[in-house]
Amino acid sequence: MGRRLIVYLILIMAATLPKVLFSAEDSSTPILKFFEGKCESALNGVSVYDYKGKDGIIRASWLNNNTLLIECFTVNYCGGVKFSGSFELKDDSLLLKYKARVGSEITHCICFNTLNYELLNMPKKNYKIILKEENKSRR
Repeated sequence: MGRRLIVYLILIMAATLPKVLFSAEDSSTPILKFFEGKCESALNGVSVYDYKGKDGIIRASWLNNNTLLIECFTVNYCGGVKFSGSFELKDDSLLLKYKARVGSEITHCICFNTLNYELLNMPKKNYKIILKEENKSRR
């Protein structure tokens, strides 16, 4: 019985060891840190109420050889909205996605909401960056 138990434990360890060894985060996989920025009434001298364009990219800059910081904007309510972000990377295209979840207590004013995407472990090159809103969800 003792011998069977040892063989059984060895088989379990052999089956789970690859998962333990390879479940550590792959340092070559890009990682997103997303955070909301300020709510501004004007952007580059243009009032939010005069702006007729689409969401856009304010700036993209490399913090080091593998960390890309992208500041974007969208026009939405001044308060009562929570944003979340994600991304897709395919070749030289970087699709930045966001969701705006509108709560029950929104404000009546609008502003330029800044959205910040910090991408770690990114191969350093020039990307075609696109910002896209995913489906809105309401409470």
